[in-house]
Amino acid sequence: MLPLTRTRPRLVAPLLWLAAVGALAGCGASGAPEAIDDPRGPVTTTGQAPVDADQIVWQESTAGGFVPIEEAAGGIPDVTIYGDGRILVRDQRSPAGIRPNTLQVAMVPNAALEAFLADAADSGLFEPGTAFGDVAVTDMPSTTVTLHAEGTTRTVDVYALAFAGDLGPTGLTTDQIGRRTALSDLLDRARGLAGDTQPYVPARVRAILVGPGPDAGAKPADWPGPAMTAFPEPTDGRGFTCLVIDGPEAAELAAAAADNPADLWNLDGDVRRIVVAPLVPGQEGCPPP
Repeated sequence: MLPLTRTRPRLVAPLLWLAAVGALAGCGASGAPEAIDDPRGPVTTTGQAPVDADQIVWQESTAGGFVPIEEAAGGIPDVTIYGDGRILVRDQRSPAGIRPNTLQVAMVPNAALEAFLADAADSGLFEPGTAFGDVAVTDMPSTTVTLHAEGTTRTVDVYALAFAGDLGPTGLTTDQIGRRTALSDLLDRARGLAGDTQPYVPARVRAILVGPGPDAGAKPADWPGPAMTAFPEPTDGRGFTCLVIDGPEAAELAAAAADNPADLWNLDGDVRRIVVAPLVPGQEGCPPP
């Protein structure tokens, strides 16, 4: 699998255009199952401010680093929690070391969610100007965490968060290492809020056409999505092109992609590499052409 880059990444790296704002490209209906599996609960209240059911109150994403292009193109948040207690968690890494582009959904009880958000807000980690330090390593991902509590949304961005302990001479202070460890603990706690989960059936997916597939040894599946002509012309200089698909066809594509981890498809008689990733509610689609 092809790597993205050998240079130090940040969250504004070129491939992260995949998360930029854009218009949806709707596609026709198919015989797929109902493309929604979104249990709803009562709206919770955090602090003194009521929270809308669809408000993202916690979200964590990891991006960049020396990773296969298929994983980087997915662009799925690792954990997303909404005001009504819905929690979406990305499935953990497969035995091959790649995180699959699939999600699980569960409901967090109000009391547990309120306690978690209150502790996160009181941690001091999301205060403006909080320093996490700059780790002297390359090819590592950045972690972005967004917290919405007490009517305020704040975001922190930490490079190489996993390197928070025995790092050697990295230039981090004891306080910075402590903050990194505390943030990592919050991430573990957030994922732990997902109790009994079930597979998430997305109402929208992003299909990223990365380019032609390999000539030798390819075993592509038949592409169940729209024709090649539905994809916009590439504009990023890399040959990548992105299409957002909604409705029942989104569920069908997500299911087919889960059964085709190689991301190789027979599209209009040619082998193409197309990465299909679910979009969580509130996540932006593709950039404008």
